[in-house]
Amino acid sequence: MAKIIISRDGAQLDEFALRPGTINIGRGGDNDVVVGDSYVSTRHAKIITYFNASYVQDLGSTNGTYVNGKRIKMHTLRDGDAITIGRHRLVMKADTPAGQAGADRAASLQATTIISPETLGEVLAAGTPQAEQSPAGSAPRAAPGGGPFLQVVAGPSAGQHIAVTDPITELAAGVRLEGDSSGRKLRYVPDAKGTARAVRINGRKVTAEPVRVKDMDMVQIDDTWMAYHEG
Repeated sequence: MAKIIISRDGAQLDEFALRPGTINIGRGGDNDVVVGDSYVSTRHAKIITYFNASYVQDLGSTNGTYVNGKRIKMHTLRDGDAITIGRHRLVMKADTPAGQAGADRAASLQATTIISPETLGEVLAAGTPQAEQSPAGSAPRAAPGGGPFLQVVAGPSAGQHIAVTDPITELAAGVRLEGDSSGRKLRYVPDAKGTARAVRINGRKVTAEPVRVKDMDMVQIDDTWMAYHEG
């Protein structure tokens, strides 16, 4: 299982495992990981783990969250990534035993609610506020076997997933995921009204020139972040 090693001024202070779910980080005593640093906000950031992939998200902190020296809003964590929060450094170390990734994926899928691309488009158009959990009253179901899908990890409909098995999946106005024998690519072409959207893969801006999507990539559409899984 992957873990985070916390240090300050080169001295290791603590470490914690990245178990499935959300780990809140901040100066406040109600956080899962409390960082006693005046440069750290009360609720500074969180790390979200689904399957064997983890993502760090800044929570609107005063001094920001940095990964490998770059200020981020949300970032897919890779082995060796260094998160800077205040004067503390949190380094991600991947250590997934053989077979554990598949077990984590299967367990997480059992707690997944399925939504359609049309539903996601409606949510984005309405500008629904971000949610930490699946909507109240939703009935979790097992994901269909096989096939690629997007897991919503932050924003409206967090915790749900979208099957993207069709050759073309319209995720939002002008945002298309196109698939062929070589894989899947994300393309964004603004509509005739010129509506601007923030569309990125792992922080890289997506335009009319399609960008290939790989397993565990982070896809952002405005305030919604989704993890892509090959299935």
